[in-house]
Amino acid sequence: MGSEAFIPDVSDWLRRGTFVTVGDEQKWSMFVQEFGDSSAPPQSTALLLHGFPESSFSFNRVLDGLLRVFDRVVAPDFLGFGFSDKPDDHPNSILQQVDLLEVVFADLQLKGAHIIAHDMGDAAACEILARQNEGSSTFSVLSLTLTNGPLVQERTDPGLNIRLLRSIRFSGLAVRLAARPLFGPQVHRANGTKNISKADIMHMWEILAVSGGHRQVHLLIQYLDECDDLQDPRWLPALTKAGEQDVPIRLVWGDADRVSPVEIAKNVQEQYCPSASLRVIRNGGHFLQLDSPEEWLGAVLPPFLKRS
Repeated sequence: MGSEAFIPDVSDWLRRGTFVTVGDEQKWSMFVQEFGDSSAPPQSTALLLHGFPESSFSFNRVLDGLLRVFDRVVAPDFLGFGFSDKPDDHPNSILQQVDLLEVVFADLQLKGAHIIAHDMGDAAACEILARQNEGSSTFSVLSLTLTNGPLVQERTDPGLNIRLLRSIRFSGLAVRLAARPLFGPQVHRANGTKNISKADIMHMWEILAVSGGHRQVHLLIQYLDECDDLQDPRWLPALTKAGEQDVPIRLVWGDADRVSPVEIAKNVQEQYCPSASLRVIRNGGHFLQLDSPEEWLGAVLPPFLKRS
């Protein structure tokens, strides 16, 4: 991973985590953060799936609250993100990410969990759910909490920089725009509020830049192409079927989100999964677990508090 120097909080996160070897023809290392009792059953386990351009560290502000309810919390860094390997010239695929996650699940003997996902992690969670529905996976989704993700692409508002990142022609320009001085304003624009601290933005940047990850953002954002292709035929129907099979689906959204506005959550509930519950956090942004961690916990945890 090189000789990068990390700020203390991030260094501690790295030190506490582990790495799992994944891949078939080519081997990569995926970073996994795990807290609590590694032998805890799926019923008392939470799996956290981060978004773009984040890492498992984005859940650091809600971790203590989660551990008051769950006996085990597992949070991987997707390939290309965080402290996981960041292969050069490797477009980001949700289908491949879930393939790699299945290797991580096997390594950790993680047979199931309550999934709590954010942004890009929402797409991965829907793919995990689709595989459960079709019987192609042994991982059991006990419940699914989706937060501020691009579940309905036509209702997103990506902004100019994301459009540049998705453009092959302008990807070089977009990478130059992914510079540290511009990163904070971009995060604030996407979030929709300025409630994220400078320290949190610095953490996000430092981890993104590990092993030159910030120079791969035009490839990492390509998962949105799969969202375009698989949203209607696969991922939204997976939510519908899961709801019909009484898998609890929860939507937790910040209403100030500029990238994935709350209309997405409302549309999912109205058109695809009427059994889903919806909790809207007033003045909460896109990066809700960093923007409004107490409100995030207050929206995510009540069903599990009732369970216990």
